[in-house]
Amino acid sequence: MTLKLDHRHKLLDGDLLLTTACPIECGFCVYSCTASKDPCKWMSEATIRMVADEYSKNNIGIRISGGEPFYNLKRLERCIEILLEYYKPNEVLIISSGFFAVDREAALANLSMVKGKGIDTVVISTDRFHLKNAPLRNIENILDASRELSLDVVLRISIDELSSKLIDSVTSIIAKYQVPIEVHEWCALGRGEKLEIDPLKNYPSTRDYFFNKLKERARECNAPLDPLFYLTQSAKRSQLEYCQQFFPTCFPNGNVYGCSMAMKGGYMGNINKQNLGDMIRRWKN
Repeated sequence: MTLKLDHRHKLLDGDLLLTTACPIECGFCVYSCTASKDPCKWMSEATIRMVADEYSKNNIGIRISGGEPFYNLKRLERCIEILLEYYKPNEVLIISSGFFAVDREAALANLSMVKGKGIDTVVISTDRFHLKNAPLRNIENILDASRELSLDVVLRISIDELSSKLIDSVTSIIAKYQVPIEVHEWCALGRGEKLEIDPLKNYPSTRDYFFNKLKERARECNAPLDPLFYLTQSAKRSQLEYCQQFFPTCFPNGNVYGCSMAMKGGYMGNINKQNLGDMIRRWKN
């Protein structure tokens, strides 16, 4: 059942950080996002259009992320409308914390807008940091609503050695809904640098625990036991072959970094002032 996410037909993927505002304020946030709704934290329509134009000309797909894109539904809707002037709906992904899905009605209201624009996949970040302000009940509300809307959902799950409580709970949801997942470690950048935790410590054993627990839950639900049934990938690994870990990320102010996970040393330029193709050539060299 692995999702065929390469139907987006782009050589690479890139992030459009619609906002650096987020109500979750995760303790490990790469971008140190805060709940402030200051307009400066949102990408202008002119910059969105510039990102769409430059990304599409360079065969780069779009992932709308943040921050939290759903923090302002009207701004997200307008962003999608601009992107769809340059992309087909199934070439656009949205990454969210799922904070909005406090009940089934709220989940339907937000996801109906996305589905109405023709977008077919939403990625939900799931980890012990998000759980403080976006409980797993939100994810179930999203999965229930997405079934009703025929919208694909991928759970993007970050784990570490302190994630046993999350793993015990989320594997039940995965088995129950047979939902596609990504599983990986988190990166100690941004706010995560302040945590006295090594996200890689004991990661292999934690990952083994996750999949063993998933098999256990799947057996209880009479669901498929093979982890490969659930695993998917919402970003193209062809990016590694193209140019190391090149994954362009554009911030609300137009600044572009070669990779969101290495942004401190990866500044490429500003998309409002410079040609993205030239930035890419410099990066590759």
